Amino acid sequence: MRDGKEVVLHIYEPLPSSNTTHTSNPELRPCVINFHGGGFTIGSGTDDSRWAHWVTRTSTSEVGATNETTTSAPSTMTRDKELGLGGIFISVEYRLAPEYPFPIPVNDCIDATKYILAHTEEFGIDRGKVFLSGFSAGGSLAVTTALALSSSSSSTTTSTTMSTTSTTPAQDLTNDTQTNPIAGVIAFYPVLDFSTPRSIKLANSNPQGGVVKPLPGWMTRMFDTSYLPPSPSIDRLDPMISPGLIDEKELEEFPSCHLVLCGADVLAAEGRDFGRKLEQAGETKGTREVVVRTVVGARHGWDKPPLPLQASVGVEYNAAVASMRRWCL
Repeated sequence: MRDGKEVVLHIYEPLPSSNTTHTSNPELRPCVINFHGGGFTIGSGTDDSRWAHWVTRTSTSEVGATNETTTSAPSTMTRDKELGLGGIFISVEYRLAPEYPFPIPVNDCIDATKYILAHTEEFGIDRGKVFLSGFSAGGSLAVTTALALSSSSSSTTTSTTMSTTSTTPAQDLTNDTQTNPIAGVIAFYPVLDFSTPRSIKLANSNPQGGVVKPLPGWMTRMFDTSYLPPSPSIDRLDPMISPGLIDEKELEEFPSCHLVLCGADVLAAEGRDFGRKLEQAGETKGTREVVVRTVVGARHGWDKPPLPLQASVGVEYNAAVASMRRWCL
């Protein structure tokens, strides 16, 4: 990292086949760089191993029909074949608050992504097919990392992002041949606005399918105060803190984006707002795809244990992989 510390990268690869071994030079593969959830305070880079399986697998299997629905998925989605990406999945063990509050987790994710982009040949990665993904807080980190690598986003190099925690700024390792080296972002129920109190978000929520099921107040207060301790130097409008509030003009070079929102989550509204902003910002170019899907009645983190595995998890993971497969064309 830019301050001389190290973080762990958890690397998941497709199982070797008859024509692909770990001892020879494998074919270049797509790559998903992932950031786990946990309110920037808890969690581990191995939390999303189920999602890693969807990304790395190369085989297909039939999925049985189910009554699970999403607002944007046809009923036949669950009858489609499960398509893997056959990619490399790298999950970043970024440092956590309260020991490492903002901007350290953001810096870690940006620096880790730049490191991977600088070593694509070593990892066997197709540099033109690098994606970012994340869940909850990790979804926010995926969006902010993509913003930081965008040439059109001037406000992403704020003084707080390049704070005094940075003793040795990371070398600029972005792809000179692209305006943004990231091909797409997959964000599951991301937190995109820290400027609005959660109580107001709850009061203004418009759940899709049932009532809102917020996380316990003690938990969200712990998350928020650990990551953003009270300080006059913290500006909650900073796009590196609240990426959903960034000006549309600074989203022109943002890559294609696939948002998965939970219908009974207080964060769903800001996710929908960000999706609309991305669509409006990309109207002039028409080269970016924006997908916004809502899992009806699902609570925040519906795809994670200890909640029981629901068929809708497979539906949404399949849809996210399908988006990346399109973006690889």
